[in-house]
Amino acid sequence: MESQNQGPSQASTPAPRDPRDPRDPREPRDPRDGRDPREPREQRDRIQSFEQMKVWQEAHALVLRIFEVTAHIPSDHQEGFAALMEKTAIEVPKAVAEGFKRRGSRNKAHYYNLAQSSLEALRYMLILGRDLKFLPDFDDLWTRADQVSRMLDGLVRSMTRSNRGPGRGDNRNDNRRRGGGGGRHRDDEPHDAPASNHDDDWDDEE
Repeated sequence: MESQNQGPSQASTPAPRDPRDPRDPREPRDPRDGRDPREPREQRDRIQSFEQMKVWQEAHALVLRIFEVTAHIPSDHQEGFAALMEKTAIEVPKAVAEGFKRRGSRNKAHYYNLAQSSLEALRYMLILGRDLKFLPDFDDLWTRADQVSRMLDGLVRSMTRSNRGPGRGDNRNDNRRRGGGGGRHRDDEPHDAPASNHDDDWDDEE
């Protein structure tokens, strides 16, 4: 009995790839954001750059606003008051960026606290500029500075909590009373100590 002749099977052909799309069409992607859904969620949501930190974004926006305002300060105060205000404002997001790359909650908290100190200096500059009638937009600048201040406070508090850990202070006091424990405790390290390999990273959290 002769077998019936069947035509060639019609294999489905994949849709042509859009040359503007850099993704490999063979890899499964999350239709919501184009990322690989096989990645752990915490890895996909992890902050990769200080530019993604909300506090840095707000601080940077404040710097840009400061430069807009200082451009209108009288020319005889440009090299003094205006330049100092600009430099002070820049120190805030600069310290946040440095702290982001540091390892360990204590090192990060040190730089975030430097940002707090620079912000307080900037607040005084704002008050002085207001009293000298240089800053007609004082209320807007003050509101922006207050927002950054609250966000930095939250960062430093988080660093303090993660660095403390349960019962760490009691253990250290017990060692001192017993006269032992000559090894160096992590809380005794200077604020600007180089990062150790076992320190955990910490990212901006809301």
